[in-house]
Amino acid sequence: MNGQFLAVQNKLRGQLDKVIVIVFLLFLVGIIYAYMHEQSVTIEPPPSPKKEPLEEYLPNNEYEKVIQLFNEHSDLEKDEAFISLGRFNVFDYKTVRDHEIILKEMNQKFTQAQQLYNDAKYEEARGILKDILTVWPAHINSQDLLKKIDEQLSTSSPPSS
Repeated sequence: MNGQFLAVQNKLRGQLDKVIVIVFLLFLVGIIYAYMHEQSVTIEPPPSPKKEPLEEYLPNNEYEKVIQLFNEHSDLEKDEAFISLGRFNVFDYKTVRDHEIILKEMNQKFTQAQQLYNDAKYEEARGILKDILTVWPAHINSQDLLKKIDEQLSTSSPPSS
């Protein structure tokens, strides 16, 4: 039995070389066939899109919101939130090393600002929140409370003539 197995194995090894040569020749013939029957393909540029107003893609209320947001933040040189992001360096060694300490301090200041907001001392709370955002511009709670204070101050202040 073992002798028959070795004989079959030797026969397969002898045939393996032939199979490899046949597969290689078929591959070579396929490449030559593809090269000979290659069709030139021309790629035409896509048709230019019609210039349609943005209103057709968005419902009107969404369109108005987008335009309003764009108009509010069109002058980035004067946008304090944008400028504070430029001053903030996440790669600063001290910021990385003292991340937890700074964040804990900012959270304490935020609690203080929130208490002032609850006591209707909006200007003082706003000053503290500005300080927090100067040190930590990504402090989400401070950003949200500052927006609330700004809305509160804008609705409570008399319109200027």
